[in-house]
Amino acid sequence: MHWNVGKVKITKIVELETTGSTRFILPLATNEEIQKLPWLIPNFATDEGRLKMSIHSLMVETPSRRIVIDTGLGNDKEGRKVPTWNSRKDPFLET
Repeated sequence: MHWNVGKVKITKIVELETTGSTRFILPLATNEEIQKLPWLIPNFATDEGRLKMSIHSLMVETPSRRIVIDTGLGNDKEGRKVPTWNSRKDPFLET
């Protein structure tokens, strides 16, 4: 996914996408509360009110520079509250 702003190209590079399990970020965002916000559906939540989460980087390309914003989760890290974020061995940064 990418978009242009004048001469600048911005590209979203997805490392991980998931649905649900976002209570640690928004503890009061119950499925019922999410369903009350129809603008979230379908891009940011499911019809059932489960939030969609994307962990990604943005690459900004100008006529003279290429800038990466946020390198994502990263590999070989421990101690995170979300177990699937620990001990990652993904080729994300190689792409």
